[in-house]
Amino acid sequence: MNEPLILDEQGAGALYVVATPIGNRADITLRALDVLRRVNRIAAEDTRFSRPLMEYYGIVAPLISLRQHNERQKSQQLLDFLRAGEQVALITDAGTPAISDPGAVLVDEVWSAGLRVIPIPGVTALTTLLSVAGLRGTSFYFHGFLAPRGGERQQQIRHSLQSPGIQVFYEAPHRILRTLEDLSLLIGPERMLVLGRELTKRFETIFRGTVAQALEWVREESNQQRGEMVLALDAAPLSVQTSDEADVRWLQGLLTHMSLKEAVQVMVEVTGKKRGYWYDWALRLRAEEDEVTR
Repeated sequence: MNEPLILDEQGAGALYVVATPIGNRADITLRALDVLRRVNRIAAEDTRFSRPLMEYYGIVAPLISLRQHNERQKSQQLLDFLRAGEQVALITDAGTPAISDPGAVLVDEVWSAGLRVIPIPGVTALTTLLSVAGLRGTSFYFHGFLAPRGGERQQQIRHSLQSPGIQVFYEAPHRILRTLEDLSLLIGPERMLVLGRELTKRFETIFRGTVAQALEWVREESNQQRGEMVLALDAAPLSVQTSDEADVRWLQGLLTHMSLKEAVQVMVEVTGKKRGYWYDWALRLRAEEDEVTR
């Protein structure tokens, strides 16, 4: 604690990407507080939203608005501050910047300018839910917010069927019913789902059950249609019929004769699909084989 903030050899400052609480303000780290108290200025998604948190912890650095619609313009201004030797923190309304929130443009600009970017880790809604979900997939895919339009949203859900891991989505309260209906229709009512609402806040609710049970619960409890949502959809069982079923069987056979790395390489060369896709399937097949042999 209280280590000097970083300057490069030319005396330029550094950008600190600081995670803030997603609800309960006690979920901020000691390191985050130390950095926020010592930087020259703070770039915040919504200064009106962030100011109460800053005042609660006695943080007096001036706030600069860095929203989705002004991020590129404000990034140039912040680069000037950094080049002049100032230390700048980047925060979002809740959680970790650039995770379905503004910040990626600024971070990219700072890297491109040859300046330092330093992560100050903390909470995110997606890892908060996954930690209590109890879903045993070997990987997960984070989709952020689904498209608001029905056709685009359904296309995204169909695309998720091609991935063997756990699927994680954010969703707005006024769309949660339609999204659950789409999941039931396109993926099936019996898939396991964990839904987190208002995580770490006063009315935090975590529901665990099938898609059909979640849909019924949300329909019957209008209060469950309020607040920000995170959904974790369990990985599809290997018995689910997919267009890749024959390829998955080939991979399963290859794994009995060669290393995981070699089997994945063969599948990449034969199918043209990305390495990460077959690597996830290979990990999943190995994990399910281990379950059977225990």
